[in-house]
Amino acid sequence: MQILEPKPKKQKKPGEYTKILGYLVRVGTKRHSILLETKAHLEDLLKAEKGQSNWVVCDGTEFGPPIN
Repeated sequence: MQILEPKPKKQKKPGEYTKILGYLVRVGTKRHSILLETKAHLEDLLKAEKGQSNWVVCDGTEFGPPIN
C-alpha cells in the first residue's frame, strides 16, 4: 500500500501581490496571505487596518497608490 504525502502549499513571499475579487492586496510585513471571501470582508479588513502602512490596495490594472 502506498502512502501519499500531502502536497506542500505554495508559499507566497512577503510583499507578493494576490488578486482577490478584482483587488490586489499586498501584505507588507506579514509572511502569509489572507484570503478574503467577499468584497464586504475586504472592506471590513480595510476599515480595521486603516492608517497602517503595511496594507496597500491597488486597482486591478496597476500597482498604484493606495485607494482611500
